[in-house]
Amino acid sequence: MSLELRHPMTGLWLTETDPNFQRWRELPNAKLWLSGIPGGGKTVLCGSVIETILQESDDSTAVCYAFCDYKDFKTHLPENILAALVVQLGQQNEEAFDLLEEYFDQLNPENQLQKQPRPENLLLLIEDMACVFEKVHLIVDGLDECGDNIVSMVQSLKSVADSSPTISSAFFSRKEEEIREELEESFDQIEIEAHTEDLEAYTLTQISQRKALKKLEITNQSLHDEIFHTLVQGARGM
Repeated sequence: MSLELRHPMTGLWLTETDPNFQRWRELPNAKLWLSGIPGGGKTVLCGSVIETILQESDDSTAVCYAFCDYKDFKTHLPENILAALVVQLGQQNEEAFDLLEEYFDQLNPENQLQKQPRPENLLLLIEDMACVFEKVHLIVDGLDECGDNIVSMVQSLKSVADSSPTISSAFFSRKEEEIREELEESFDQIEIEAHTEDLEAYTLTQISQRKALKKLEITNQSLHDEIFHTLVQGARGM
């Protein structure tokens, strides 16, 4: 969904020019916390980051990501998010897949009851799987949307970030105190707000599309400009 909502030019202020982001994309074991107010575009920006990193990845680099959603309780549980990351890593390298398959067999012993994945075991598995790549970019959005599990989620993901020198982590969330306490010392922080260039690009595209579909009739250029600037300024004040 975040990639569908994203305008092609959205997030260039981050992916093209922000020095903290450039360090994160280039250096091993870099840690980034991107925080902002509700409605500031964090999830859409997360999609932009994922797309940028996917375009740059190769066989020696893995990319894994997850989205926590307050409407989906399954995404509030650390074991489910960690399991999603593990599966993605296993799909990007044969050796990593072998490790995943071995763990799956441990959870499903012959003639015995199936075992449930445990966060601590998934953390160890991610650490082992990360070793088969030169670099792993790990991206998780919505840490603040995990309800009563916010602290356990952040602590689990922080453990992942600390587990291997090949893992570079980027976490997106609101600037909640309980998240700040866990991340501020070891993570570089980027404040997210609705940037004018993003708003202008998106608004101009929406006006043009509506004019093309004849949902918006504007023949006067000054009226077009007034609508454009009013929408941009209104969005900045949300």
